[in-house]
Amino acid sequence: MNRFVGGASALWFCLWLLVPGVAGDDRAKVVSPASLNVPNVDVTDQDGRRLKFYDDLIKGKTVAMNFIFTSCPTVCPPMGANFGALQQRLKQSQVSEVSLISVSIDPVTDTPARLKQWRSRFKGEAGWHLVTGRKQDIDKLLKMLRVFAPDINTHAPFVIIGTDGGRDGWRFVNGLTAAEKLAEMLTESSGVRKPAVAPSAKPDASDQERGATQPDTTEGRLGAAARYFGDTPLVDQHGREHRFYSDLIRGRVIVINTFFTSCTSVCPATMGSLAKVQDWLGDRLGREVFILSISVDPRNDTPERLAAYARDIQTRAGWYLLTGERENVSQVLQKIGQFTENRDSHSNVFIIGNDPTGLWKKALGLAPVTEIIPIVASVVEDRG
Repeated sequence: MNRFVGGASALWFCLWLLVPGVAGDDRAKVVSPASLNVPNVDVTDQDGRRLKFYDDLIKGKTVAMNFIFTSCPTVCPPMGANFGALQQRLKQSQVSEVSLISVSIDPVTDTPARLKQWRSRFKGEAGWHLVTGRKQDIDKLLKMLRVFAPDINTHAPFVIIGTDGGRDGWRFVNGLTAAEKLAEMLTESSGVRKPAVAPSAKPDASDQERGATQPDTTEGRLGAAARYFGDTPLVDQHGREHRFYSDLIRGRVIVINTFFTSCTSVCPATMGSLAKVQDWLGDRLGREVFILSISVDPRNDTPERLAAYARDIQTRAGWYLLTGERENVSQVLQKIGQFTENRDSHSNVFIIGNDPTGLWKKALGLAPVTEIIPIVASVVEDRG
C-alpha cells in the first residue's frame, strides 16, 4: 500500500509509489561508481548555454539528479517543489558544493525557455541546472544512467545522488524523499559536515514543536504531516476560515481537486464526477470523508462566487470550495504539487488521502466515475 512514513511528505510519497513500475521501498540503492558510466553528451541548459554533460555538470562535483518533463501533470511538479525545497535547505545549511540537475525526458517539447519557466514555479535559483538537448543524446544519457523509459508517462521518479569519484558510489533514491533527508545524503557524500545550527539561525515554530514532546509513532507521523502541509489559512464558500492541515485534513479522509468557477472546459466534467462521488458517499460525507475543491483563480473566486457555484452543483455539508489570499492559495497548491501560473492549465488529478492510516492515491478526474469511485473506496475503507 502507498503509505506515508517518517518525515516524508504524505502526498509526495504516495504520488511516487503510484507511478507504474516503481517499487514501494525508498531505501537508497547503491550502485558502484564503475557500473554507472555518465556520458559526456551535448546538452543545453535553461539559459540556452551549450554544455558537455559530464565535463560541465558532473566532473568533480557532488550532484543530485532527477528526471522530469514540463508538461507532466502528476509526479513532476512535486519533484520540482522538492528540488526547490532542497536547494533552500542546502543554502540554509551553508552547503554550496552541491549541484542540482533536472534532465528533461521530453527534449522535443522542453525548450530552454520552458525549462526556465518551470524552474521558476518552484523558486529555483542558480545552481539548479535544467537541461535538454537532441533526443538521441538525451535517450543515450537516460539509458546509461539506467532511467530510460520508452513512454515518458511511466518514467521512474528517482533522484541519483553521489560525488564524482567518491568512494560511496551513486545512490538511486525515491525522488520525493523529504528535502532534509536528501540534504543529509548530499552533505555526507560531499564530506561536508553540516553545522548543528546555522550561524544566526533561530529555531522556528516547527522546531520548538518538535522539541516539546517525544510523540509515539502515530503522533510522530501526523506531526510530520502537519509540518509539511502546514496551516495556511483558506476560506470556504460560507466565508469561514480554515487552517489547511489542522482543520481540513487532520484525522480525515479527503478528496482534493482544483478548479475555478468560470472554467468551461474540464471543470464541469470533473466537478460533475465529484458530485457523483458525493452521492456515493451518502451520509459519510461530512463525517468520515471531506471533499476539498481549491480554486486556482482566488482573485475572482470570492466566497460569494463559490457559494453560488456550490448551489449550482448542489454540494452538501462536507464539501468545501476553497479560496483565499492569492499567496496563501499558491502556497497550498505548491505543497500538493498543483500550482500553476495559468489557471487554464490546472491539474485534473484527484488526490485521495486517509490521514489516520497514511494511505494516499490519485485518480484522473476525467476518467469514468466508475473508475474513480473504487479508488476513493479503497482509501475510505483502509484501516491501516
